[in-house]
Amino acid sequence: MKKLKFIFYILLICCGLTTCRKEEVASREYPRLNTLEVTDVTASGAVFNAEIISGNVADVIEYGFVWAKTTSPTTNTNDQEIIQGKLTSNRFSAKIHSALLKGVTYYVKPYLKTSTTLVYGKFVSFVSEGSDAPVILDFTPKTGTWGDTIKITGKNFRSINKDVVVKIGELQVTVASICDSVIRFAVPDKDNFLTPNLTVSILGTTIVSRNSFAYKVPAIASITPETVTFNDTIYIRGTNLIAKRITPQVNLNELKMVLAYSSENLIKFVMPISYGIKTSTVNVKGPTGFIASGTTLKLKDLVINSFTPDSIHLQTGIVTITGANFNPAIGYNKVQIDGVEAVVLEGSTQRLVVQFPESIVPDHDISVIKGVGITINVGELSVKASKDLQIDWKSKWTRKNFFPGTFRSAGIAFTIGDKGYFGLGAGNGTYKDFWEYDSKNETWARKADFPGVGRIGESAIVMNGKAYVGLGNVYDSHVSFNDFYQYDPIADSWSKLADYGGKAREDALSWVSNGRIYMGAGMRYPDPGESQIGYEIYLEDCWSYDVITNSWKEELKIPDISTRDVILSIDNSIYKLSIWRAFQYNGSTWNELPNITSINGNTNQLLPFHLGSTGYIWSLYNVVYVYNPSNGYFNTIRVPDSVFRYYPSVFTIGNKAYFVGGRDPNYSANSNIVWEFDPSKP
Repeated sequence: MKKLKFIFYILLICCGLTTCRKEEVASREYPRLNTLEVTDVTASGAVFNAEIISGNVADVIEYGFVWAKTTSPTTNTNDQEIIQGKLTSNRFSAKIHSALLKGVTYYVKPYLKTSTTLVYGKFVSFVSEGSDAPVILDFTPKTGTWGDTIKITGKNFRSINKDVVVKIGELQVTVASICDSVIRFAVPDKDNFLTPNLTVSILGTTIVSRNSFAYKVPAIASITPETVTFNDTIYIRGTNLIAKRITPQVNLNELKMVLAYSSENLIKFVMPISYGIKTSTVNVKGPTGFIASGTTLKLKDLVINSFTPDSIHLQTGIVTITGANFNPAIGYNKVQIDGVEAVVLEGSTQRLVVQFPESIVPDHDISVIKGVGITINVGELSVKASKDLQIDWKSKWTRKNFFPGTFRSAGIAFTIGDKGYFGLGAGNGTYKDFWEYDSKNETWARKADFPGVGRIGESAIVMNGKAYVGLGNVYDSHVSFNDFYQYDPIADSWSKLADYGGKAREDALSWVSNGRIYMGAGMRYPDPGESQIGYEIYLEDCWSYDVITNSWKEELKIPDISTRDVILSIDNSIYKLSIWRAFQYNGSTWNELPNITSINGNTNQLLPFHLGSTGYIWSLYNVVYVYNPSNGYFNTIRVPDSVFRYYPSVFTIGNKAYFVGGRDPNYSANSNIVWEFDPSKP
């Protein structure tokens, strides 16, 4: 029994010990505060007071007061006074000399911090009489540049950055940190005022530093080279070009460059290939402001030394241009030939290979013979080659110098020796003037006027170095002629010959055979009172002229007369061709040939001519027919739209034909353009 009582007694002791330990832990409460009344309220400040009413003072790691114009001031957002040193008693006070405005009611709270807890006391209020003015004692460093941290030391500042304005000269800065005795800020990357004072404004009170701050002003000593080309490295040397925490920026005019290297005394960047401004100002900047301006930077002029080939003989081709300072990226080089942009195929800074533009030779049937300029543009840079590229594309149709006389159509043309002759015809009326053409020099010379009445539809034939011209009618009239004239090119004179043997007419066919001139067929209008069905009378009679006796003789009628008749003289044979029938004249009879292909056109728009032993016919439908008498078929040669016209005239010199005058396809105007036709060309 005694043994059981002993065990029970031991258990009670253990339980008691356990209970004591739990009560001891629970009794370690966080400190509690009582806010005491504010005392010594004067124009220099006030004294804040508090006491600790519970808790262990030894646990406090920070203590002080917070105050504001509201009832809930906190250490994070309001003015704060941190009391230095450890708590030695349950009471603590602080003399407040700053951040109090006269006549303002403030709410004050004491606070304590332990390692785990922030404790505030209840607020008390008081009406302030003001506080001491802020004072700047000093600042460091006295000399610096953008990004440097300036430390202002003094007293009576404030613990929060509210209603605090700090300026360096006239430039407001951003306050990095503030307490009652220290303000820190970084020198902003803005304009430099060289030696400005610092000013601090706190709650409306402004103070100015006794000393001034001296900027380490960024300065550019040199920029080399000053004349550059694409991908060149540019060196900017100077002082204070970069600052702490601020990376410099280099602009050419307003365009930001990518820096290759930067230090306080040297900045390097590469001239971008995309930059094409000829002259630029170099500006060194910070993230938001201007540092320094250097001299101008110039791009090297483009240079064209040569190009190959010197002459283009094809519609298309490759032109290689050599020179200097071209853009290494071929897309930035704009090459124009004769004002037409050429495609750059490959290139470097000294060589460009371009495709000759096809549009310079827009129609392969028309010759282009001229010198054209080569120009290269890269941005604002431009250069033109000192000589022209020669375009020497010779095709069937070549434009020659203009006919200098009055524009006309339906004139007469013929060839004597190596000269061509052109005249008569109609425009604003009918004309009588005659002109001689020198194909070697592309010149025209005015010759003796035709002695008869100006006309159209006349006939002309050349024999033994002289021209014979006659017949025709007055333009826009029913009056036809049968007069006949001889032109002597050596004497430049006209002689009146015997009138044509048949009736007056226009658009007669003519040829030379056996030493005689033949003229026949054609068309006339009915005589007054003459009974005739139809508006025009197509004739079939033919007459030959003897130049020795100056007389006419009626010959065999011309067969199958139509509105589409032409005469071709090929290898001493005379061929009369119409829309679908062909005849050959043997000197006394007409023999029909078995085959012929169709001719499009009508009498006054089908224009026969000869080049060597080949006969050609200019037609109404943009083709020249080439007659093959062996099989009666026609081959065709295209007449480009820009060449074609109605009622032109033609003479031949050597193996080339020259078309003069005519009316444009819209019938709106006559032409003075001369076109050379050379069927041997491509």
